[in-house]
Amino acid sequence: MPVIPSVLSLSIVTSIRPTWSCVVLFYSCFNIVFLGFFYGVYELKDSQRAFIGLREFNAVVLFIGGWVMTWANMQVRLPLNLRRPAGAELTDPLARRPSFSPSRRGSPS
Repeated sequence: MPVIPSVLSLSIVTSIRPTWSCVVLFYSCFNIVFLGFFYGVYELKDSQRAFIGLREFNAVVLFIGGWVMTWANMQVRLPLNLRRPAGAELTDPLARRPSFSPSRRGSPS
């Protein structure tokens, strides 16, 4: 099966580890800022307006991190799958059905 060069050239990410590191670093910085606002509200008695907005923004940050990691994982895996085509039994877990016939299990004769 020929390799499709146009699809392989679209792969921007070569390893998912730097992407994981950047997402973890970004989320850690977000949590440090969140902790600062938490301290300001509950210790210094500042306004809760910014803290509530930041708390509600937490789900958006988690979604963006998950999307970036999923996208990077797909970028890494796509060229590997195109270079080495596999059969349906390797790519589709539903294609692996248990066989109960004695001829397929290699029963002793």
